[in-house]
Amino acid sequence: MMGNRALLTNFVEKFLGTVRFGNNDFAVIAGYGDVVIGSMTIQKVYYVEELDQFARLEVWRLVPRPEGKTIIKTKWIFKNKKDESSLVIRNKARLVVVGYSQQEGIDYDETFAPIAQIEAIHLFLAYDAHKDFTVFQMDVKTT
Repeated sequence: MMGNRALLTNFVEKFLGTVRFGNNDFAVIAGYGDVVIGSMTIQKVYYVEELDQFARLEVWRLVPRPEGKTIIKTKWIFKNKKDESSLVIRNKARLVVVGYSQQEGIDYDETFAPIAQIEAIHLFLAYDAHKDFTVFQMDVKTT
């Protein structure tokens, strides 16, 4: 999940409980401890704000590795969200898959990106206007 734990431990001791983000800003580590997922315990986990979203939103499920299969590697991307005056207002963290290590037919069968063609959007809006429907647009974020 995190790679070499010894490197992370040395990093935390060196920077006194902080994490350095890509833009050289630092954030305090929000917690440390063991994470229990089902019957498995992951020990000595450091996390910053928002990393508990996986557990809270129930989007992360730990499953056993199938025999003869390799695990696709992941890495954490840390960034800061800033306001107009460049003050850090939130620390952001994303877990991403190192996708270039995947092999077609083994790790995936097809790829899909949910997009809409502009003609379909025009047709949808024309139908809504004809039927006098109300259309809502929103930006969905985690809460």
